[in-house]
Amino acid sequence: MTSEQVPIVVIGTGLIGKRHIQHILSEPRTRLSAIVEPGPNGPAAAQELGVPHFGSIEDLIAAHASGAIQVAGAIVGTPNATHVQLGMILLAAGIHCLVEKPLSTTVDDGRQLVAAAKGSNAKLLVGHHRRFNPHIRTLKSIIDRGDLGESMYCTSYKLRYLS
Repeated sequence: MTSEQVPIVVIGTGLIGKRHIQHILSEPRTRLSAIVEPGPNGPAAAQELGVPHFGSIEDLIAAHASGAIQVAGAIVGTPNATHVQLGMILLAAGIHCLVEKPLSTTVDDGRQLVAAAKGSNAKLLVGHHRRFNPHIRTLKSIIDRGDLGESMYCTSYKLRYLS
């Protein structure tokens, strides 16, 4: 394993994007290599972080293709309706991407993105930051111990047991 930091781009600097940026900056094995933010605050945010700013994903892809910027992976933290389009562009460019939940706004669009990932050399991951939240992990251990009784769920008005 190399000691080199993995260069990651964050696309979208809203609430979720800012969280991802904080995690990248706090992880010694990663580095924030750029942000993509078409909004008016993008350039100032990039300057404050000391990284390049791109106003569009196409500009990022062009800079990456020319060797002007390193990108091992990208995190898509943009509005839900943009997830599939941005994911498709990243996968086509061979850039691994983590797409925030929901992966897509329709089942068909989600299937299209998954198919694109299968046909790409890049990996696709769906972000679900609560999976490792300490409260969720504690709740899971309580459920696993059986402290709450038998686990059941209801779908289409039919009660089903999880075990």
